[in-house]
Amino acid sequence: MEELKHFSHEQHLLKILEKAETDEIVQKSICYGCGAPVLSEPTYSCKECSIFLHRRCAEVPKDISHAMHPQHRLTLLEKPPNKEGICDCKGCGQSWGHFTYHCNTCNFNLDVSCATEDRKLKHPPHAHTLKFVPKPVKFECHACWERKKDVSYLCTSSRCPYWIHEKCASSPTIKKRKDHDHPLSLAYYLSDDYIAYEFSCDVCDKMIKPNDWNYYCGPCRHFVRLTCIETRDQRRRTVLERWLRRNTIMLPRDNYFKEVGRVRKWEGPLGPRRRFIMRAICGHPVVRLDVREHATARGKEITCEACTEPIVSTCYKRVTSNHFLHDICVMQQTALYHPPNPSCNVPSGKPKVELTSPASTYGFFKCDACNLDSNGYSFNCKGCSLRLDVKCGNLPKKVYHGSHRRHRLISAREYPVPNQTRCKGCGDFVTCLYFKCSRDYCSFVLGYDCALLPKRVKHRWDKHPLVLSFPPFFEQPDKFYCEVCEEEIHPRHWQYRCSECDQSFHPRCIPQASSSRNIKFGITTDVGAHPHALKLVPEGEYRSACSSCKASLYGRRAFKCTATCKFYLCHDCVAERSADTSTH
Repeated sequence: MEELKHFSHEQHLLKILEKAETDEIVQKSICYGCGAPVLSEPTYSCKECSIFLHRRCAEVPKDISHAMHPQHRLTLLEKPPNKEGICDCKGCGQSWGHFTYHCNTCNFNLDVSCATEDRKLKHPPHAHTLKFVPKPVKFECHACWERKKDVSYLCTSSRCPYWIHEKCASSPTIKKRKDHDHPLSLAYYLSDDYIAYEFSCDVCDKMIKPNDWNYYCGPCRHFVRLTCIETRDQRRRTVLERWLRRNTIMLPRDNYFKEVGRVRKWEGPLGPRRRFIMRAICGHPVVRLDVREHATARGKEITCEACTEPIVSTCYKRVTSNHFLHDICVMQQTALYHPPNPSCNVPSGKPKVELTSPASTYGFFKCDACNLDSNGYSFNCKGCSLRLDVKCGNLPKKVYHGSHRRHRLISAREYPVPNQTRCKGCGDFVTCLYFKCSRDYCSFVLGYDCALLPKRVKHRWDKHPLVLSFPPFFEQPDKFYCEVCEEEIHPRHWQYRCSECDQSFHPRCIPQASSSRNIKFGITTDVGAHPHALKLVPEGEYRSACSSCKASLYGRRAFKCTATCKFYLCHDCVAERSADTSTH
C-alpha cells in the first residue's frame, strides 16, 4: 500500500485509500488541504486521526512563484499563519482556513486552489499560451537551460516543445544588483546588435548564447545570465579574502616589481644575491645611487638591465658603464622551477631554471611564458629550451587582477598551452601561459601577456595618463574606435582610455603596452662594416630599409646609425656581422 510522510501531519504516515474505502466515506469526508469533498479521486488518509488529503493536494510544491506576487516566493503552510487560522485569499477574496501559500514579508496569502488551479500564462517570449504543470518534473528548461526537477509551464500546442520552469516564468523584468550601478532589464534572447561581439556573463564569464535569457544594462554592455542573477553580491568579502588580497600580488600595477616587493618576504642575508648580480654583470663592482638625480643629470629615462622597466628611485649601477638594476631585481631569486614540460630532462625536485644576463647587446629572445620578445635578463632551463623573462619568472602562481575582482586567479602552469582557450583581455586564443579563475564554475582566463599590462601609460596624442580599462564601461558610446589605427575596439575587450578627452586606444597600439614593451631601446652596438655605432630603435622611418639585405624596416625594430648617415641594419644582419667580427 502506498504511504506518504507529509509535513502537515508528521506524527503518522498517510496511506492511500483503496477504492472500496473511498466509496464508504465519500458522503462524510473532506480534504483538509483544500476543503473540498474527497469524492472518488485518489486520497491519502490517517485512520488514527480520521483525516483525508487528496493526492493532488499532497503533491503541491512547498514554495512557488506566482504572477500575482512576483517579487517574493510563496511558502506552503498547513493553515493561515494567524491566531484565528483563517485569512482572505488574495486571488478569490474568500475566507480560507486550509493549505495556504503565504509571503511573510508582505503578508500575502493565496488558497491552494487559486495558487495551483489550471493556470494559463501568455508569456512575452513565446507565441502560444502556456499551461501550468503543478507536479514537479525533471526537464531541460528553455529559459535557463538547466535540467532540474521543478513545477513548470508547458506550451499548450501539441507540436511545440516549449517548456520552462515556473520560477523562470515569474522572473521580474527589472532587477538591481549591488555590483552594478544601473538596474538590469530582462531579455529573452540576445539582440542582433550584441551577437557579433560574443558577450559573456559578468558573473560566471560563460558565453551567452543567442537564445539565452539574460539581464543586461544596454549603456554599459553589462550582461548577467538568468541563473547568475541571484548570485550574492561579489563586493562582500570575508576576512580570509581580505587577508589574501593583502598578501597576494594585485595587478595591474604601474610598477610591477614594487608590487612584488610589497608581497614577497625576503629571508636570509642579501649578500649572496648581491654577489650574484656582481658576477652577472661581468664581475664589475656596483654602487647604489638615487636614479632621480642621475636621470636629471643625463636628461633621459633610466631603464633596468634585468627587467627592462623604467627605474624611478634608488638602484644599483655598474661603476664602469651605464648599466642599472632595480633594488628588487638585485634581490630576486636566482633559480626556480618551471611549468610541467615532458621534454625537459632535468630530474624532478631540482631547480630547473637559472637567471642569466644577456649574451650580447643586440640579442633578443622570446619568453615562453608571455610570448613577448625581450633583451633583458632571462631564466634559462638546463634541461630544455624553455626561457622566461624576469617578470614572468617572478610572477607567482596566485594573483588578483582588477579585471576579475570577484575571485583569485591561479596559474594554469600548462606547457604547452591547450588550444581553443580565449583570453578575456584581448579576446584572442591564448598562445602563452595563462591564469584561470580559482573557482571551478568560473571560466575566466587571462594570458600572461595581458596580465602584465601596465596600469597607466602615456601617449603623445593625449596630455593625460591613459588608464587600462576593463568592461563593462559605464555610459559608453555605441562604439569605441582606436585613435591610432582607427579600427573599432571590441566593447568587451580591454582598452587604454582617457575619460577627460574621450579617447580610446588598443593596448597593441601603445608602445608601452605593445609586443615590444619588454625590449630596452636605445642600446648601442658596433659592427665592423660601419664606422659609427648603431642604436636600437622601435621602428625604422618611412621607406627605410636594411643597408645589407634591403629588407623594409618601416614599422619594424631596427638598428639605426647614431650619426647623420641614413644607415640601417635589421637584427639578423647585426647578429651576422657581430658574429663575423668575433671570429677574427
